[in-house]
Amino acid sequence: MPVLIGIVALLNGCEPSSQPFECTDAIGCVTIPPGEPIKIGVLQTLSGGSAPGGTDQTRTIQLVVEQRDHTLLDRPIILQVEDDRCSPEGGANGALRIVADPQAIAILGTNCSGAAVTAGKIMSEAGLVMISSANTAPSLTAIGQIRGQDWQAGYFRVIYNDATTGKVAAEFARWVLGIDAVATLDMDNLYSRSLTQIFHQAFTNIGGKIAFSGTINPEDLDLKPALKSVFNSSAKLLFFPFGEPEKSLLLMRQAKSMIDSEGGENMMFLGGESLMSEQFIRQAGSDGIGTYIAGPALVSSPEIEALESAYQSKYKEPPLTTLYSFASDATNLLLDTIADVAIAEPDGTLHIGRQKLREALYSTENFPGLTGHLTCDQFGDCGAIEFNIYRLDDPKAGVKGLSRNIVY
Repeated sequence: MPVLIGIVALLNGCEPSSQPFECTDAIGCVTIPPGEPIKIGVLQTLSGGSAPGGTDQTRTIQLVVEQRDHTLLDRPIILQVEDDRCSPEGGANGALRIVADPQAIAILGTNCSGAAVTAGKIMSEAGLVMISSANTAPSLTAIGQIRGQDWQAGYFRVIYNDATTGKVAAEFARWVLGIDAVATLDMDNLYSRSLTQIFHQAFTNIGGKIAFSGTINPEDLDLKPALKSVFNSSAKLLFFPFGEPEKSLLLMRQAKSMIDSEGGENMMFLGGESLMSEQFIRQAGSDGIGTYIAGPALVSSPEIEALESAYQSKYKEPPLTTLYSFASDATNLLLDTIADVAIAEPDGTLHIGRQKLREALYSTENFPGLTGHLTCDQFGDCGAIEFNIYRLDDPKAGVKGLSRNIVY
């Protein structure tokens, strides 16, 4: 018996001891010592005309983290919130502040597509991932399975791609309304220009004519010269995907004034998803009646109702836009994927491979989100939401009333 014990002891002594972790990830690892937090950047619009959407998303991200007790893998979650200012400069500056911390893992944002172009490049080169719940410009991912010019490795979005939006809007104008000539007004930003270009191409491909096309500068307050050109053209419908509810409201009020004084009452109006906001609907009132809006389907479920209730309880007001449910999906997708790829050492040290995190997100299939089951493609498009055309008939009913008035 002593001989046997000695042999077992000898064999145990020959077993290799556990080796220290060695990062072999292609673009590096984030190593988080025991007790230190998991750091995530939040890059959203917190000032200017697009602030309501950015605020809704920021608040929802904070709420989702709070509902997780501010922890992931037994670590506190720290959010670094920055303002993308809905501009390329704001996106770049915010992203630079986030990636300056070598422990930063990811960015939830941006709100505006133009800010995503610069922020995405900085994010990608630093080895992070970024998931947007609001960017819709096709160039950020792909158009017809062709990679967009602003695509960056590590960029994802859980909202729809405006390559679909522009096509649906064009089909509605041409086939449902029976219009053969339209006018367009866009704002001088990536989102508005991209969506207008997609609309132009889709409308002319099905036999329509662009009777007038103009651009509004963000600082313009007098839109009547542009509207006069619209009314003087042969167009029967104006497509105006501005991206800012305030600017859309200004256009509607000035158009209504011109119609009352100069005619043009047969002109129809079709705006983008930014009009699906309590801010626009409430303030537009009777001036907005009859306006068509191209926007996402609003999903109704007990989970969304619970999120709305928690949002209102915490912030003492309901969400002003439809972006809060997308922000919840982006946050949960990111946090769950981080938990899946993280490697924990016996002493509690965590290692997160940056490329491994990207690959896990690209391989996402049927992730159960509030907006649907998310599946990410090779370009970073993960959205599951359907797309509709609505008509605003009852401003007092707000967004929920609008969402029931689907015309296409």
